Amino acid sequence: MTGYSRKAGFFKKSRRSRMGRYALIGEKLSHSLSPEIHSRIFEKIGMDGTYELVEIGKDRFCDDVKRLADSGIDGFNVTIPYKNAIIPLLNELSPEAQAIGAVNTVKIEGGRMKGFNTDIYGFGKMAELCKLEIDSGTRALVIGTGGAAKTAAYWLRQRTGRVWFLSRSGREAMKKLRTFQVIESKNESAIGKMDLIVNCSPCGMFPETDESPIDAGIAKNASMAMDLVYNPMRSIFLQEMEKKGCRTAGGLSMLVAQACKAQEIWNGVSLGQVEKGLIESFFHENMNPVLVGMPGSGKSSAGRRLAGLLCREFIDVDEMIEKKFGPITEIFKSRGEKGFRKIERETIKSLRNRRNIVLATGGGSILDPDNVADLKLNGTLIYLNRSLDSIRRSMEDGGRPLLKDQGDLRKLYEEREEIYRQSADLTVADAGNEALQAIEIQNMLKKIF
Repeated sequence: MTGYSRKAGFFKKSRRSRMGRYALIGEKLSHSLSPEIHSRIFEKIGMDGTYELVEIGKDRFCDDVKRLADSGIDGFNVTIPYKNAIIPLLNELSPEAQAIGAVNTVKIEGGRMKGFNTDIYGFGKMAELCKLEIDSGTRALVIGTGGAAKTAAYWLRQRTGRVWFLSRSGREAMKKLRTFQVIESKNESAIGKMDLIVNCSPCGMFPETDESPIDAGIAKNASMAMDLVYNPMRSIFLQEMEKKGCRTAGGLSMLVAQACKAQEIWNGVSLGQVEKGLIESFFHENMNPVLVGMPGSGKSSAGRRLAGLLCREFIDVDEMIEKKFGPITEIFKSRGEKGFRKIERETIKSLRNRRNIVLATGGGSILDPDNVADLKLNGTLIYLNRSLDSIRRSMEDGGRPLLKDQGDLRKLYEEREEIYRQSADLTVADAGNEALQAIEIQNMLKKIF
């Protein structure tokens, strides 16, 4: 099951036998990927199990956790804001959970609840997969002071003694984090000396995807950045750090890895190869191929073919606009380019949380940096670098905006070509036809994880 309703009676005592019952408890869970991840794990290990979302308000937290434990459930995960609050309700803690002071996994056996922290394993896997080079000389800055931040700091401290917390409330944070150094957010000089920045706050998480926990320009010395946020896949914070040349890591791999570790605790299974495959699968499923390039470069044709190869829905931004507002040529006539770009901006913004699609953009979509940022939240931007001659041959209708005079084509190409390259994650050369280009893109996507 992938949803939860109090009316469904989740807290009632289960009479089913030989079926694992698990859940995620938290405050706001509607966009969680956890049910899907655990469902896949059940399939892989051949287990008949359920995993549900249980939203609990702070005012009824203790009572609902006790009712949940009495319902016959075998275990549950814990997410914000309860990773610390759950501890007094538990009978026992694992050494890691005890040391960190945060629990994200609970196993119920013989009426007793034992708390574990599998986030620490997931955090390590996240750093490993992105090949982050962290050693005794690394200066690490952890943003946030909650359970996730404590977990990251615990893992980092085992590798470097140079770990700081960033907090807006410096004095209050110092009381909570007595054994760590705390930097106030206004101390730009100290932030600028850090090698690694780790965002453990919910800043930038859907739906507030426009936010970033710090100004990347302040992190002058940073060469690495990690963000525990997984929705979106590539937060604004990570995008800005990428522009600085930093090696970055998003939170999806941590989410999947900690879920696999939780299942190992609950069911005594080994999920090494399953974990690797699941991380790769979820990465590719949640990152959309986004085709950018000149008008007439074959984005729509190649995109449709690519969507067929990947078994995904194909979406064309220009087609979406025309279905709602009429022909683009008429929009340019009645509203001008400025009016069209405003419509285009809103259309792209409406797509920024879509998953498992192939998206073709308009030729001028990437002229707006906000469009690029939105497209990269859950997308891999692929530049179709087609030759001018090839573009000319493909433009049979001659009615595209800005291209009625073919003499302007070269000028337009020269103005935009560098923007396409800088915005793109991948560049695909002219393969001769869209079918071959789609296959080439598919092969390139397999290699980027």
